Order: sequence, then C-alpha cells, then structure tokens
Amino acid sequence: MNLWVNRIQGQLTVLAVALFFFSCEDEANRLGYPNPNSKFDLKTIDIPVTSSILLLDSVRTSNYDAVNDVNRFLVGRYNDSRFGDIASATFAELLPADTLEIDTLNNNGVITRDDAVFDSVSIQFRHDFYVYGAAGNTQQQIAVHEVTERLVAGYTVTKTTHIGGQQKPQEITYPQPQLYLSKTTIPYNPVALGTKTYGVDRDKHISYAADATPPEIITSVNLDPAFGQRLFDLIRENPDSAQSRAFFQKHLKGIAIIPQGDKVIGFNPADALTRLEIHYHTTKEDSLMLPITFAGLVSYNQITADRAVSELSGLNTFYQDTDLGNDLRYVQAGTGVVTKIDFSAFKSALDGLGRVVINDAEFIIKDVEDGGVLTPPGNLAVKLINNNNRFIELPFPGRSGDYQTSYNNIASYEGFINFNNDATTSYSNYFYFVRGSRFAFDSTFFVMNDNRTFLTLNYSADTKTYRGSAPRFFQQLFLKTGDAPLFTKAVLLPYAPAAAASDPPYGRHIYGKMLNRAAFRKDNIILRVYYTTPAIN
Repeated sequence: MNLWVNRIQGQLTVLAVALFFFSCEDEANRLGYPNPNSKFDLKTIDIPVTSSILLLDSVRTSNYDAVNDVNRFLVGRYNDSRFGDIASATFAELLPADTLEIDTLNNNGVITRDDAVFDSVSIQFRHDFYVYGAAGNTQQQIAVHEVTERLVAGYTVTKTTHIGGQQKPQEITYPQPQLYLSKTTIPYNPVALGTKTYGVDRDKHISYAADATPPEIITSVNLDPAFGQRLFDLIRENPDSAQSRAFFQKHLKGIAIIPQGDKVIGFNPADALTRLEIHYHTTKEDSLMLPITFAGLVSYNQITADRAVSELSGLNTFYQDTDLGNDLRYVQAGTGVVTKIDFSAFKSALDGLGRVVINDAEFIIKDVEDGGVLTPPGNLAVKLINNNNRFIELPFPGRSGDYQTSYNNIASYEGFINFNNDATTSYSNYFYFVRGSRFAFDSTFFVMNDNRTFLTLNYSADTKTYRGSAPRFFQQLFLKTGDAPLFTKAVLLPYAPAAAASDPPYGRHIYGKMLNRAAFRKDNIILRVYYTTPAIN
C-alpha cells in the first residue's frame, strides 16, 4: 500500500528538469556532451558519509503478512568465518485442502467411512532454488517435528482517539496480524516425526533460479505412521469440521523443520506440491491422497547467528553504533546486521553556494568484498532512522498531531509511506484503516528515487560496486531551513526492487527470507552530488 506526496515547488521543478542532464566534470554532462549554457556552472562533489554497524533486535520473517512479501521457508545452516554460524528453521501451520474421498457403499447403499483405510503419511517441499552456503553438491538434512504451541494468526488492538470531526475521544478496536520474527521461539516435540538426507548442488540451484521454467525439485520426508493414523482418524471422524482452521489447530498446531548441513535452502510454501500427504485406500480405489497444505497460513523462519568465534563477536548490543576497529562495514539479511549511514555533511558541504539545483545524487559503495560463494545481496534499500537508531514510523492515524506531523515530514521530501498491508487497495483515510481488515505494521520511511520507488543501491558483480541515485530527495533536503526535519540518517538493508510487471511497484520484502551478506570498507561509501549553480559574470 502506498501514499504518494507530490509537493515540489513548480519553478524548481521546471529548472531541475531543464538542467537534469548537465553534469559538471570538464563542463560535460553525464552523457558526454559539453555544457551549452555558460550561465550555469556544473560541478561534482564527493561528500563524506560517516557510518557504523548496527544490530537490529529483530527481523520480521513471517509469510503472507503483506502483498509484497517474498514467501519462503528458509531451511538450513552454514558457517561463515566473517559472520559466524548461521542457521534457519521454519515453523508452519497446516490445514487440509480437501476432504477424504469416501465413495464406497455398504450392502444397504449407505456411505460408510469405515471403508477408508490409512496407508502412509509423508511431507514434501518444492524448492524455490534459493541457496546460500557451501559450494558444490553436498548433503543436507531436515528433521520434521510436531509443534506443541499454537501459531496465532492475529489479535485485536484497542485505541482511544478522535474520529473525524468528533471532539470526544472514541475507543476503536481494529485487527493486527501476529508478526513472527527471526528471534521468535515456538516449542516443539524433540522426537522427530521423520528425517531426510538429500543432496543440493549449489550451481544447479542458481541456474534453475534464473530459468523461466525450472524443473520441479521436491524433497519428500516419510513421517511416523502413528502420527498419520491420528490425523487420518481425526479427518475421517470429523468430515464437517476438519477443514476448519480453529478445529484442526487444536489437534495439529503445526510442524517445525529443523536443519543440519552446510547450505540454506528455500522452499515455496505456496506451491501446490509443498504439502503433507495422507495416503489411503478404499474398497473401490487402491491409492488415494489427501493434501494438507501451508499456503496462506501462518509460518515463519527462526534465524539464529552464533558470532562468538567470528570477527563480529563484538557486535552484541542492539541499536548501538559499533565500529569493530577494522574499518569494515557489514550487511547481512535475516540476522539484523546492517550498516548505518549518516549524510549530515551534505548540507554543510553545499551551504554558502546560494541557489543550487541537484542534477543527481548517487550513493556509491566501491570495492565490495568478494565473498566467493557467499555472494552479496543484489540490492540494498536506504531506510530512514531516528537519532536513536530506530526506524522512523508513522504513528497511529486519526486526528492526532503526531500522525499529521509525521505525515507532513515525509511529504516535504516528496516521500512515500510504505504500508505493508493484506490487500492492494489504496487507502488514505482513518475510517478505512480502522473499519476494514487493513493494518500498517511497517509504516516506515524510505529514501525515494526519481522513478517513484524506493532508492535501492544496485550491485554490479563486474565492478564490485553498489550504486543508486535520488536527486529529488537531496534537492528537498538542501532546501530545508530553520526547524524543518532533516532526514540524514539511514540504514542499508537488503531489498528486492520490482523486477517484473507483476511485482508491486515498490518491490518486495526479502530481508527475512534470505541470508546474503556483504562487507566493504567504510571509506568506500560515497555520496557523489552533481549540481548546478548560476554563473555570475
């Protein structure tokens, strides 16, 4: 969901468009043509960007919370000398997708459920071809356990606030999703229902991921027959309620997928082939199968990082600026390790220049470490934070001054408020928010680029460089005076911009669904500004 704000001054827009293609080095623009207008002085300046390492206390890893989620079971473990021992387990809810096919008749012509006989039970996962960790074709193992505590889908929140033109505060109750984080723990039975050892070829998975029509690769695990018989009897004896989420969860709260190995693998929970299968037969049919699926239900990845013997062993305090003394900065998806950047020097570097039009403003990170098989994230989003290193968030809506002030602040940057919602219909008013089943659990602020999407720094494997530009944002920052809010601090974290026409225009949340990491020297983070000033003869 999104709210666009378009408030740039008309004259400035015209001037910016007219000058956008002019650069500054040797009076040539960035396309290589000489500056045709000597009345404008075109320049470039590299502005220092201070930085530090931050450890976030949590990363949302649950699936199906937002229309722009990447939904993935992230299962596996591997060792990284820089980032430590990394592991990801998945916890998931299930629900029968159909009823038992009872088509036998007794001598009186009446359907009897006793003629359905249980045969076996298994669970299978279709690979989505995300892979991270060791090279080559190596053996992985998963163990499937039964969860012993319910996975809750959501809850309600009651707020006291003003509504519309009413002066008297009203109590409003609205739904919220239960968000599951990388640190969330759910108990499970230590005795496995089944285990499976299977091979994963890293190079083949990477090639399949780039294939428009990849093969169907499935990992299947045979489960305890007693467990299958219990589920079969439950479904057979309760045909009218077995597909009820509330009923079924009382008897099967969920499963946990616990890994061993040297790679982390992605499974697709939405695929029809990712399912628990109960195999049975009747007197008329030798082989029948009842699918129990994960699609649209509660699931999340529990990601752990043991950094005790890694070079990040000193990174222990949440939201605290950290420098480990090696001049390196780090980013890792899923574990809360991010790089904080502070571009406060931007305004002071341009102060005193008078009238300035920002032609372009690029964030550049040079000489990203070659991690071999541990490849960097393909893109880094620039997400704004407060002075206390927490994300800038939009407060609860209504007639509150905090909400309006916050909205106006991002509006003044022609910004974008990202509502992670359960539907795609835009909303901009309070009534729609509280009366529908909409929720804004991550209404945080991103730096915007001039294509009306989040600013992402895009990685080039050829040059080992991240690069992304946002001239409009920095033009607005330059114009701020007096007590206007200065958004000059942000974190870099993995994000997937829109890659296809079917993608949400603002990209997809992938931070809790991958483990790619990057390391680079702090002096290699650059804010390069191309700007124009009038030349006074």
